[in-house]
Amino acid sequence: MENQTTPWKGYTLDEIRMHRIISSTRIELEKAKMAAATQQYTSKENRFVSSPIVSKLTNALDYLDYASLAYTIGKRVFKLFRKRKK
Repeated sequence: MENQTTPWKGYTLDEIRMHRIISSTRIELEKAKMAAATQQYTSKENRFVSSPIVSKLTNALDYLDYASLAYTIGKRVFKLFRKRKK
């Protein structure tokens, strides 16, 4: 008996959209978890929050997310160009 398997032809457009939805949902859930974790430090009852540094750090979480994403993408792009030069 021959084992006839068809070669994988890739994802369909609907599958790609579903993967995008799943990954964006995971990102939003992690952002919500991080916001909930930092909420105790930004509450009005907490005396530690009186410093503006802490409030700037908690507001900078979105910027850190974007910065880490840009760093990861940039790192991969630079690797592609280094390999191409050789």
